Amino acid sequence: MEKDFKPSDHQELIALRKRVADMEAVERKLWMTMETLSSTERQYRDLVTFATDLIYITDIYGHFTFLNTWSERLTGYGTGELLGRHFSTVIHPEHRDRAVTFFKKQYIEKMPVTYMELPITTKQGATVWLGINTRTARENDVTIGFQAIARDITEQRLAEEMIQQQIQFQQMLMDAIPSPVFYKDTGGAYIGCNKYFEKYLGRSRGEILGKTVFDLAPSDLAETYHRQDMELISNPGSQTYESRVETGDGTIRDVIFNKATFRKSDGTTGGLIGIILDISERKKMEEALRLSEEKFRLIYEESPIGLELYDNTGVLVEINRACMDIFGIAESQAVKGFRLFEDPNIPDSTKEILRNGSSVRNEIIFSFDAVRKKKLYPTSRSGTVHIDMLITPLDMREGVARGGYLVQVQDVTIRKMFEERLKH
Repeated sequence: MEKDFKPSDHQELIALRKRVADMEAVERKLWMTMETLSSTERQYRDLVTFATDLIYITDIYGHFTFLNTWSERLTGYGTGELLGRHFSTVIHPEHRDRAVTFFKKQYIEKMPVTYMELPITTKQGATVWLGINTRTARENDVTIGFQAIARDITEQRLAEEMIQQQIQFQQMLMDAIPSPVFYKDTGGAYIGCNKYFEKYLGRSRGEILGKTVFDLAPSDLAETYHRQDMELISNPGSQTYESRVETGDGTIRDVIFNKATFRKSDGTTGGLIGIILDISERKKMEEALRLSEEKFRLIYEESPIGLELYDNTGVLVEINRACMDIFGIAESQAVKGFRLFEDPNIPDSTKEILRNGSSVRNEIIFSFDAVRKKKLYPTSRSGTVHIDMLITPLDMREGVARGGYLVQVQDVTIRKMFEERLKH
């Protein structure tokens, strides 16, 4: 006999169907979540595996337990060859002790993250510099190993070495100048000098740097120096005046100060550079000036910076070897008479600034094809290069560069390439 259907049974059926639908929705959501997590895990795994940085994990003793595939390309070793090996075995032998000491300190002092630059030796015997960010891996406040990301910084290190070599060369160049040379910051503190300046004052470089004239000179002379320095800093440019200097042996010498301000990369005044000319003994000074001119000519000819000198109408009268090499010129006579204001590679806006008596510095893309097309001068080079060019009108008076124009040129193509690589 069939059971009578009650309204309450209908309500229970509806509720049951709703619960079933809810359970199916939860199940679908769960599967979607699992699918998303799986996809995310794959993405992170791919990110680590195929990253273009070396990613590795070591145990607390420094043995490799994981390396991504980039390690093979960077080190030349297969991952199977490195797993289980101590990390120090790939470090350049001269740096192994330093590396082990550094990471032992990270472990002992529980340092969460460190950065270190180290060279490794590849399987092929090449040296590759790495910038290594290392994170201490911990579980329940116990160190269980280290996780590291290492980037190839070899090109950066080479660029830094080139800059350091350039700084050293500049110091050597300054030390070769047979007159006391110094430079100061905007507050009047010495920030550099050549060896002749040390000898002249009878003090070492360490006793000079960071000091002011009030620390090194008699008070009356120091007041004069400081007043002249501050006037020059307030009105950037150049300055020449006669004064006196007390040398290291206590002798008071008559001198001429030649000073000029220099600018920082942001265009603001960075300080001043000065040269002292001793005029106490005229005859000796005449001979010293002759020798100085010869040495400055040698510096001009051998300078790694390209130098050109134009007369006040913009006609080339002097060019050094470095500049000839930059522009692919075999003989200086081939470009004598070249006109600065007819150079197609110099923007018209730059030429206008020069005519108004201001110095101009900018980087340009120099086209040798344009030189050939206009038949300006014979050149062995082709294509384009990046040129850093500083053009300075000399002895501007009444709107005329009476001293002509000094052009300083550097080929910065390689530097631009490094900058582009570092960006990527």
